[in-house]
Amino acid sequence: MLEGDAVTAAGDVRRFDISAFEVAAGADLRREFDSFIGDDLAAREGDPAVLADSVAFASSTTPIAEARTSEEVVERPKDFYGKIVSVDGEVTDVLRSGALILDGRLVALTGDFGQRRPREGEQVRVLGPVRPLDPDQLRGGGQDLPDDDILGDLAKRPAVVAQSIEIEK
Repeated sequence: MLEGDAVTAAGDVRRFDISAFEVAAGADLRREFDSFIGDDLAAREGDPAVLADSVAFASSTTPIAEARTSEEVVERPKDFYGKIVSVDGEVTDVLRSGALILDGRLVALTGDFGQRRPREGEQVRVLGPVRPLDPDQLRGGGQDLPDDDILGDLAKRPAVVAQSIEIEK
């Protein structure tokens, strides 16, 4: 989700405690929010917060951008940052972190969609918001992933945060 999206969150309302929320999320929230969003979470300590069990989009207020190829997104990233895109491409690499490389140039950050993960050589359509790639986010949990050479080449490029992945047949 992106800033400005209308959502409904269900969960427990608590005082914000960054350490407790990081344990519950299993993630380094400071890295995620401070580096990408530019929000200082430490300044929010003690504020009311929702530890969400579920989040649903209430409407689709996020702008949709036309992008048919990974090349368009990589060549003109500022045209796509903060927007939802649908991008077609060939999976040229599947990283141990779960991220996909499309057409050797665009990173697709993936989650578990309850379906088979695409394999190298398959054509896919990825739908999701575009943001700058922070390679450190792919190394989470103290893992030292052997993707460093690939990620170094892709640093500061755009990435699509996949909300859905369709494997073309």
